[in-house]
Amino acid sequence: MTGGSLPERREPYDRPMKPLRVATFVVVLLLAAVPVGSGLAALAQTRPNDACSDFGDLPEGSVSGSSFDLWPLGVRCAYYGTAGQRRSESFRASLGEQWAWIAFAALLAGCALRMRNSSAVRGGAAAAAMLGLAGAIWMYAGFQIAWVSALVLYAPLVFGIDVLLRPREQRSWVASALTAAALVATVMAILILVLFNAYAGIAMGIVAGAAVGSGVGRWRSRRGDLLPSH
Repeated sequence: MTGGSLPERREPYDRPMKPLRVATFVVVLLLAAVPVGSGLAALAQTRPNDACSDFGDLPEGSVSGSSFDLWPLGVRCAYYGTAGQRRSESFRASLGEQWAWIAFAALLAGCALRMRNSSAVRGGAAAAAMLGLAGAIWMYAGFQIAWVSALVLYAPLVFGIDVLLRPREQRSWVASALTAAALVATVMAILILVLFNAYAGIAMGIVAGAAVGSGVGRWRSRRGDLLPSH
């Protein structure tokens, strides 16, 4: 420090990371990115509610069966005709698409871990995690179950992510609860778009999550004080 000048102040995400923290960061990143990315890949390949019931030109009396794949996440349908015919159909992403979604989820998770002060980044990451869970449920149980899981699964998930990502000095149960309620309601309204265009629905859901997070961060209490959401 020369001439009495103050040392340069760095933001938390500008500070260099120690080797142990780097290793922990990578492990947490992978633990978050693989399931969320797999769920998003499944959501992009959402199956209709009548999956495994499209017999096509097979004769009456044909039967069908289904099996679930974990990698890539999806459903495989098999049709068996009365004369020994066999046909299969798959609702799942390719390996390339799967890894692309995992890389995207890793990017979001990395931003969320390094920029925890940003309520918009936290909101976008929470929305992506929620959509990933919705994709897995939708793929295995159908659209109705994915929809009604909002209060039981999505709200606690978003609440927990918001609480964990907030820096200690910004912790607020009220702000996290408001974020969870507003984000889940908003993203669930957008989720219907996935039926028409999966990629647009996912993108709009994540952007909406970031907007909700930022909005709650600017919300003022009755006393006029900003909630600790920054």
